Amino acid sequence: ATSGSIHADVCSQCHPFYTGKQKILDTGGRVARFQERYGKKAASK
Repeated sequence: ATSGSIHADVCSQCHPFYTGKQKILDTGGRVARFQERYGKKAASK
């Protein structure tokens, strides 16, 4: 087996799950577009 170092972009000090804060990672309005399409259907269930 080979041993190397792994560099992750997410750590326990910056990940929203651990910090309790949410960063906006919406690229190009994808979340807004998803909510427009499916948000109303999911909320009605």
